[in-house]
Amino acid sequence: MKCQVCGRTATGVHYGVSACEGCKAFYRRIVENDTKYTCNFQKACVMKPRACCRACRFDRCVELGMRIHGVKVKSKTPERSEMAIQTDSHTLDAPNAIHVAVEHAVDVVFSQQIAQWTHFMNRAANHGQAPHQPETSLGTMLAALHYHNRDSVARSRKFASMLPGMGELEGSVKRSLIVGWKWLAFWMLHHSPFLTRGEFYVTIGPQQFWYCRYWQDKISEPHLNAFIYKFCGELNDIGLNQTETYLLLAVVMFEPSAEIGSPNNECRLLQLLHRHYTDVLFDVLKQRCPDRVSLNATCRKLERFFCGLKQVHRLYYRYIRAIDINREVLPLRASKGGTTISVLDALHRDEEDTAHLS
Repeated sequence: MKCQVCGRTATGVHYGVSACEGCKAFYRRIVENDTKYTCNFQKACVMKPRACCRACRFDRCVELGMRIHGVKVKSKTPERSEMAIQTDSHTLDAPNAIHVAVEHAVDVVFSQQIAQWTHFMNRAANHGQAPHQPETSLGTMLAALHYHNRDSVARSRKFASMLPGMGELEGSVKRSLIVGWKWLAFWMLHHSPFLTRGEFYVTIGPQQFWYCRYWQDKISEPHLNAFIYKFCGELNDIGLNQTETYLLLAVVMFEPSAEIGSPNNECRLLQLLHRHYTDVLFDVLKQRCPDRVSLNATCRKLERFFCGLKQVHRLYYRYIRAIDINREVLPLRASKGGTTISVLDALHRDEEDTAHLS
């Protein structure tokens, strides 16, 4: 996708227009500083990626529909900053712009991988053409899984960076949105479409090994895999399409959590973004669902999904973080103080620290 202003590669939909980071920053800077530029060539300049007329560049932004009211004007005074937070609900990108931006981010970050897995699932699950992998060992599969997870982390970061609103957040807050339990939720949301008939159809590592249930139970505790399969199966039952699934992922990413710290402007902005992306998701669902009965059924399933996120949160903090990755014997298990922790213990045992996990 090209930047509609200068022709460079666009990084997303910014202020309602597909634009690059340079034009996004240029437009925002002029609006914030109320800068005035004059064209010396009767406003007939040609737009190009570098060294173009600033006046004509700004006029081009306005002609394309970049919205001045879509910029949150910064202020050094607490009173003005508070006002900016309170009025942001009127300055965020329109639902359609968010929808288009998420579609674009999915296309840039995941499209090739999704196409590859879709082809593999169709071949293996529907036509019985599962690959024969005689050279695969537990060691090579574990190495492939490490490679795949590193790649997934990089993809989640790139996807998050392309979401409208992410650029408004401080670096530490941005990082908190794609780590910990939220990364676990991302992993399941991203992989869930490739679960069918009790099996995952994804390929991992440079050799593209099939990471099937057999290898999953060899590497990690079967009860952990059972939780993942159940979560992904219930997610698939909601019936979201691809863009809706990644809109839901954005909602999860922007969900405020205890890791961010005490309430401040960053926290309030995060709450605002979370509400806005939630509204966009439901607006998209209202347009797609054929009738109110279908919409209500989908919303009830989404409510159960959000309740299920509490278990993802609990599982990450009580189990995933306690996994001994240096354990020589597989499957990997979690332990604390020399005592093995089971998945069932992590999900159901009441602890004194339950409050800070919610």
